[in-house]
Amino acid sequence: MFDLVTEYSAFYEPSYVIARAYQSEGLLTADTMDNITVKAYGKINIALDILGQRPDGYHEVSMIMQSVSLADELVFEKTCEPGITLMCTNPEGPGEATPGRLSSDDHYSAGSPLLPPGDSNIICKAYNALNAYIASRDCATDHQMSLHTPAGSAITPLGGVRCTLTKNIPIAAGMAGGSTDAAATLKALNELFSLGLSSQELADIAVKLGADVPYCLMGGTALSEGIGEKLTALPALPECSIVLVHPHISVSTKEVYEAYDRVDHTFHPDIARIRQCIDAGDLEGVCAIVGNVLEEATIPMHPQISDIKKGLAHFNPLCTLMTGSGPTVFALFQDESKAKKASEHFKSHSDALDVYVVHPM
Repeated sequence: MFDLVTEYSAFYEPSYVIARAYQSEGLLTADTMDNITVKAYGKINIALDILGQRPDGYHEVSMIMQSVSLADELVFEKTCEPGITLMCTNPEGPGEATPGRLSSDDHYSAGSPLLPPGDSNIICKAYNALNAYIASRDCATDHQMSLHTPAGSAITPLGGVRCTLTKNIPIAAGMAGGSTDAAATLKALNELFSLGLSSQELADIAVKLGADVPYCLMGGTALSEGIGEKLTALPALPECSIVLVHPHISVSTKEVYEAYDRVDHTFHPDIARIRQCIDAGDLEGVCAIVGNVLEEATIPMHPQISDIKKGLAHFNPLCTLMTGSGPTVFALFQDESKAKKASEHFKSHSDALDVYVVHPM
């Protein structure tokens, strides 16, 4: 079972609040409950440490996670057809505009190998996991209901839905772009079909989809432990501007972890101290001690990540760091004008980069 170490309200704030009270903030819109539009926010790792490897092959981690304002958009519409149909307005990723249907029924010539079609897509996996959960829950009460239900009637499974995805978070970028879409799917469908699932029930489904999905349900600033499923909500990061630079290179998370496991490591970020600085609202203190142990594995394979960090350092940010297993690099600035100058510099010097100025969520 997912270990939820937070209050209910923190679990729902701020990234996927599926509640009408938050519609005014632009997180979700609903039209007579036949469709829902939801934003799925990306994340960065303020700190990432690996504590060891478990017998099952998973790594024990300790991470400080932070949602950022860069978000995918997902529109869910009820349909008469069973199952889920997934459409993507830009299957090649941000900046593209070639609509494509991510369906295993098609040859799918418009898609990207990084954005898998059909049931292999994590949005479809989330729908199927939710459907399976509802089916098992309803089966558990089917006997009691049959005592009061006319013969031949049955409990209706999760209805058909069409999802239209606009992909704004770079694909395979270390920003939980797939995990956040899965989390948004669980939250949106819970509301669209009035399922009434609790935060804990959604979390238990989420952890089966991926280690980052429970965090993406929570959002905000959080300590993530275990394999990523043990979450503690933290105070919001002080206001700042964040420059994201994503080079157009492919990084295999599996290969990064394997490379990390092959060598000894002496550096480990002081997660406890970083947490104290966050509690105190000390952004400069946080930035003075950030760290990501996976840089030691990823940068030797992709030295352009180091070049990006050095380039960002010329604009005097509070810190620069690779997020996740890469390849995206971020820099934190207290002065938004400096952040914009850094962004403009990278945009003007290379077409092989995605560059964004975002803010903590």
